[in-house]
Amino acid sequence: VEAGKAFLACHNSPAKDVANQLETKRLEKIAENRGRIGRIIDCIVFLGRQNIPLRGHRDFGALSLPEHDEASSPVNQGNFRELLRFLVQSGDKALQNHLEASSSRATYISSRTQNELIGCCGDEVLA
Repeated sequence: VEAGKAFLACHNSPAKDVANQLETKRLEKIAENRGRIGRIIDCIVFLGRQNIPLRGHRDFGALSLPEHDEASSPVNQGNFRELLRFLVQSGDKALQNHLEASSSRATYISSRTQNELIGCCGDEVLA
């Protein structure tokens, strides 16, 4: 009797089904990850369209984000990183949250990741 009631409850309210809840969370995580990397890809595409090099000679390590009262960084971190800093300074909260909350190995701003994203963008252009 209890199994029948549980079956009817899942049938009448599919949102309560565990499999559907897991799928919903998975889709939300995918959308969140796409949003995170989307801003980074936008910066790479912008710099590429303007024919501006992405990296300078200080393009490594954690990105130092601007403080509220800091107008500019004392050290130029390269075009790509400075563009990310500018976006954060301009109020891009999603990018700021990503850069602050992610571990240093998962920010997607390393030179290796930049090269992989450039390759993917190039493949899309050629396709």
